Amino acid sequence: MPNQLHGFNIDIPRAFVVDSLVHIPILNMACNGKSLVSEFCRLPIFRVFARLSPQIYLWHCLILQATSAYHRQPHYMNLMYYNCQTIITTVLSTGVAFFGYLLLEIPFAQAFEALMMLEKSSDKA
Repeated sequence: MPNQLHGFNIDIPRAFVVDSLVHIPILNMACNGKSLVSEFCRLPIFRVFARLSPQIYLWHCLILQATSAYHRQPHYMNLMYYNCQTIITTVLSTGVAFFGYLLLEIPFAQAFEALMMLEKSSDKA
């Protein structure tokens, strides 16, 4: 029988509780600004991934479909297959996101900034 509290079911999965107990203090240390975790989170490599993460999010579904679409028949799934699929998907998504950032996002941001500067200069006149 699940635990009852004033008629509500409070059957919280243990993994969620353990996960919360582990990650909340780490998140608190990362936001503190004076801890080792905060210094680790400020490494330059994370800035690169912060810039690429929207592009990775946009491209990963297409990459997943492209890497999985060649399977026309059921195949043997094992741990090696899943690990290779994860590595391939991550590398391809990051690579496509990098070129998408260079070829799409930066030029559009520069064009938008130029338009905004043009609008500001026309407002002053």
